[in-house]
Amino acid sequence: MYINFSEIPGSKKLFLDYMYDFGKVEKFYFKNFRDEDEYPVLFDLISSRSVTDRKKIKEIIAGQYKEFKFSKQTQKNIDLLESGSTLAVVTGQQLGLMGGPLYTVYKSLTAIKLCRYLKSKYDNYNFVPIFWMEGDDHDFEEVHSFNIIGKNNDIKKFSYNDDLLPEQ
Repeated sequence: MYINFSEIPGSKKLFLDYMYDFGKVEKFYFKNFRDEDEYPVLFDLISSRSVTDRKKIKEIIAGQYKEFKFSKQTQKNIDLLESGSTLAVVTGQQLGLMGGPLYTVYKSLTAIKLCRYLKSKYDNYNFVPIFWMEGDDHDFEEVHSFNIIGKNNDIKKFSYNDDLLPEQ
């Protein structure tokens, strides 16, 4: 399915240029994601510059899964993290009020599908999807309210109110 983001009202010009006229924004980005001929060069560069303790990363992630049942593919991906020819496709999000759980599912599936696509084109590499959920960096003061721009460009603030909770 092809989505033309320029047909979606409210799409930002920077985003549209990034998607459809990269030359206008290339000075802001390391590489053009549409130039797949450059992918092997980038993959080689990342692999050669890797200073990460891959074994330690594998141990940490395996430790995070030890209390859960998980698939054979997940175990394979965890094991692949030790290989110098493995690259991670990382995505994630910070907890927030907007977006909802379906957004998390879409982002996760996109990372999985991208890994499969890349593996089908670049067989010399392994691609492992990694999704992180940042939930440890908030305090109540930071997350108890949010702002929305109203129809008249006025800012509307919505706040969580303890007084609305039933007595325990």
